[in-house]
Amino acid sequence: MEIIDSLWKIEIDLIIKIQNKFFKYEEFLGYFSTFFGSGYLHLYIIPLFAMYNTKVYHRLLISCIATDFINLIIKWILDEDRPYWWVNETKAYTSLTRPILYQTERTCETSGGSPSGHSMIAACFLYIIYDEINRQIDNRPSMSHKVILKILNKIGLTFILTITAISRMYFAAHFLHQCILGFMLGLLVANLMANHGLAEKFSSFEKRTWMTIIAWMIILVVSIYWAHKLISGNPMKTVELAFKHCKDPLYPKPETTVVFSALRCIAMSCGILLNAPIYKRESKLKFFESAVMTICLIILQFCAIYETPKNYKIIIFYSYSFIIYAFFQFMFIYFVPKIATITNENSQEKVKNQ
Repeated sequence: MEIIDSLWKIEIDLIIKIQNKFFKYEEFLGYFSTFFGSGYLHLYIIPLFAMYNTKVYHRLLISCIATDFINLIIKWILDEDRPYWWVNETKAYTSLTRPILYQTERTCETSGGSPSGHSMIAACFLYIIYDEINRQIDNRPSMSHKVILKILNKIGLTFILTITAISRMYFAAHFLHQCILGFMLGLLVANLMANHGLAEKFSSFEKRTWMTIIAWMIILVVSIYWAHKLISGNPMKTVELAFKHCKDPLYPKPETTVVFSALRCIAMSCGILLNAPIYKRESKLKFFESAVMTICLIILQFCAIYETPKNYKIIIFYSYSFIIYAFFQFMFIYFVPKIATITNENSQEKVKNQ
């Protein structure tokens, strides 16, 4: 335990150095921290790929849901501290030596710290895009400087992941080892999905298989909850620590809890279930129609999320959120290709008639 405390103290020193060095770039780091949050990616970024390429969209969607769910399960099992509360709870410091970490609203997440969810889903998301760019380069025989383009692609991936880790440490939301573990797991999941055919396999699953997957997701979440309840007596200990050590009680948000993350993953899986097998939705799209449909859905989804009832009972908040995530996931998978494909067919018929 003393060895771990000593290592974590070194990481706390690193966080302090990052906070001092990058203070001028807080707004820039904040964009990274927001952009690679699971909720933001699922709601506003991943759906944009529905208007570009349905197959890539499905690969991204399934990979990121899997990554998000694996992350919350490991977090809940490990129940590891975050820097902003560990520094106040640990006995490794005395009252005279205990450092004060800089906090903002982005600091006060309520789930366990390891592995970093931002790092894990960023690694998965970016690797799928990195892999798709490499595929596009390979599919163009006439393209010159392929090796250089691939090197630049890899440098871009590494740079963005590095900035993501710095942003998470700057806001004292994660230790360095939590970010590294997140990157490793995210890249592993993405590689399995993109290069070993797992994403395509999930896309081919029928409704019955998806019902089984969702059932096991629910069983796993409930089992971990009750295991914590029996062992520690408090399955939501990290939420209490967040409220205890955040300087503003309004900083912690229910969307950052492992329960909400589980609900989001299950709801989005239900949206896939309603369309299963989703590989049948894969088609070439006319960009204008798919773009208009996608952007309209994103705007509607934003409005629906903005109107989330947070001042009522928690069951109402969770039920509303579940419906929104499931409904719009269904809409992105089903209606975007349907509208674009129908428009394409109609256009072709008009050309023939002329």
